[in-house]
Amino acid sequence: MHAITSYDHRYSQSKLLRKYASDIYGTCRITIYMPDNDDRERRPIVLCRQMTDDAKPGVTTMVECIAASIIGQHFPEALTLQGASEQPVRWIGHWGPNLGIMPRWDDVSFQSWALITDKYEAPRLGRPLWKDISDDEVAILFGSNALR
Repeated sequence: MHAITSYDHRYSQSKLLRKYASDIYGTCRITIYMPDNDDRERRPIVLCRQMTDDAKPGVTTMVECIAASIIGQHFPEALTLQGASEQPVRWIGHWGPNLGIMPRWDDVSFQSWALITDKYEAPRLGRPLWKDISDDEVAILFGSNALR
């Protein structure tokens, strides 16, 4: 895998979930990896890291909206109103010890990869499904430096 872009993504809870009256901002670090010819993982990987200086809203609260936004921006052909027949990207979430919790890596899929839109909320994907991944798997995907 090789990284093609990495940047801070700022999101607003009130703009993503319009039921909130005031803007509450969060920031996550997005890094997009594309597979090399010899990689066993053939899909792009989006790594979404909770920023250490952010308290709320967390990426776990907003992941279905953040994912729809990021995937729509970088892989627009992957999102349709009908949904992808296969998972178009692998979404990895990470938050760490600077947030006062044990470092954690999760492989996040969504109940539906169809883009959900309605008049009250921003576009989003279906309900997230979380699966822990080990440090060994993280090292295979991103190299051992990712664990620091």
